[in-house]
Amino acid sequence: MKMVEKVARAICVSMEAEPTNWLIYQDEARAAIEAMRKPSKAVEEAIDKSCNFTHGEGKRLWEAAIDAAVAEKG
Repeated sequence: MKMVEKVARAICVSMEAEPTNWLIYQDEARAAIEAMRKPSKAVEEAIDKSCNFTHGEGKRLWEAAIDAAVAEKG
């Protein structure tokens, strides 16, 4: 399942909508994912620490992951 679909389904559930209506929440899901593109300092530091990064590689990794999630097709 693509990330946009996962988030759209979660939004659908949170809105107490019929689960089969998740498709109408795709734009909101994409916007929510895109809003996360710039990691908070805490997220960036957590990635750097868990991966033993020392030069801010965690930020680039995070941004690449978010970009990939938004760009998924299918």
